[in-house]
Amino acid sequence: SIYLRLFLITVFSLGVIIGILVQNEVPKILGNYVIGISIYSISVLISIYSITREKYNPSLKYFGIILELIGFAIVVSGYLRFDTKEEIGRGVRSITLFGVYFLLIAGSSLRFSPRFALTTGLLTTFLFAILSLFFKHFTKNAPAPGINIDVAFVIVNSLFLLAMAITTTTCTRYVRQLAEEQIESKNKANAQSENLSKMISETKHAIKELNLVFFNMNEVVASNKGLNHEQARLMDEISRIIDHSNSNTNQMLQLTSNQESITEKNSISMKDLNSAM
Repeated sequence: SIYLRLFLITVFSLGVIIGILVQNEVPKILGNYVIGISIYSISVLISIYSITREKYNPSLKYFGIILELIGFAIVVSGYLRFDTKEEIGRGVRSITLFGVYFLLIAGSSLRFSPRFALTTGLLTTFLFAILSLFFKHFTKNAPAPGINIDVAFVIVNSLFLLAMAITTTTCTRYVRQLAEEQIESKNKANAQSENLSKMISETKHAIKELNLVFFNMNEVVASNKGLNHEQARLMDEISRIIDHSNSNTNQMLQLTSNQESITEKNSISMKDLNSAM
């Protein structure tokens, strides 16, 4: 909307410059054109300031369109300063000025607000009707039929502006619906992306935990392997000790047997000694 309005300011300014160069009615009411374009520019500057400062308020667009209509009304009212009825009638009958009404209504669609588009159309139509009826008083009984502003002229042109307002409102409602669906789709996509990112993060965390578990299991396995080696060594030692114990036991048994034999021999010797005694 701002880009379009900046473009219209350029077009209005070029129109004034061309009017000065060709010496039409513009130089005679140059002050009105300058004031009207300045007010229109103020409306645009306010919008730019509020958006860049992030202070935009939805009601600001209604204030802006009122300023724009006031600026245009000042331009049109400048034609009342002319002397002839033919020149005065151009304020309402000029195709160029009448086209500005359509530009204002069409530009309102870029706010994506059907209510605002309808409000702009109604205000623009009302402004045209009021100015036309006001100019009618100054052009009545004009000598040329094409100069006189009658009720039929006001009604027909007001109906065209009203039809433009309704068309713009309908298109704006449709475009707004598409925009809202697009925003909703984008929000869903963002939500899905966030959920996917969350799942990926949780998966990474789970993989990290699994890696830690596997690492601990490897440590346990390595530890068990070491314990198995130690246990095998101990078993070998135990087997060696048992083998050694068996050997000692056999030696002890042999010694015991020898001791018994010696004891038996001693007993015989004692008997022989007793017999000899």
